[in-house]
Amino acid sequence: EAKPRFPNTGAMSGVKSTLKDLSSNAVRDIAVDAIEEDGPRDRLSFTDADVTALAQSIKAHGQQVPIMVRPVAERPNRYRIVYGRRRLMALRALGLPAKALVRSLSDEEAILAQGQENAQRLDPSFIEKALFAAELSEAGYAQDVILDALAIDKPMLSRMAKVARTIPAEVIQTIGSAHGVGRRRWEDLADSVRSHGIDLRQTVTALDFDDLRGSDDRFARVVQAVADATRSDPPARALR
Repeated sequence: EAKPRFPNTGAMSGVKSTLKDLSSNAVRDIAVDAIEEDGPRDRLSFTDADVTALAQSIKAHGQQVPIMVRPVAERPNRYRIVYGRRRLMALRALGLPAKALVRSLSDEEAILAQGQENAQRLDPSFIEKALFAAELSEAGYAQDVILDALAIDKPMLSRMAKVARTIPAEVIQTIGSAHGVGRRRWEDLADSVRSHGIDLRQTVTALDFDDLRGSDDRFARVVQAVADATRSDPPARALR
């Protein structure tokens, strides 16, 4: 069931003050088994190497940055992750409790905190942001909440939505985050797929990526496959 559209009054200021609390004494140790990982994801899947490297760092130096969780109202002593999924995975691997900032946040406030933390600490790629925006929209979040969470404007959200509607999520997962691929190249790929009526799932399933080193190279191979397909097929009527 879709969530209702939320009013945004005061949410940003509340989240900003919540993030400032990271430097306070409000951090608690929480058993990792008590933390649930559902909710919208703002990053494509982490590799085992990513988690292993972080686990080694935590083992050597301790958990330097807390995660944020919020209580699950209907389940006492249970929490839901707001941000810090990769840190949580590393802590699970080590069998260590998580240092966590616990905040009673609404769904809207949790999304804004997640987006702000990413803007401060991480560098999500265009396609990761597009998928996150699409997931929030499908979940029923108001447009102004999505704009604030991603720190984007309406034209950019429209571009992200067009790409996310055209390129199947499983294809994006296969390609990966593609940090070296900017908005324009994703839009060009989406335009080619849409204008020629290409079944991108089928196209990508037939490709071999084993010899490639990273997601940028996988993106390039998909683009080449689409270009090859467009040479032999006339443009299809643009999808509405």
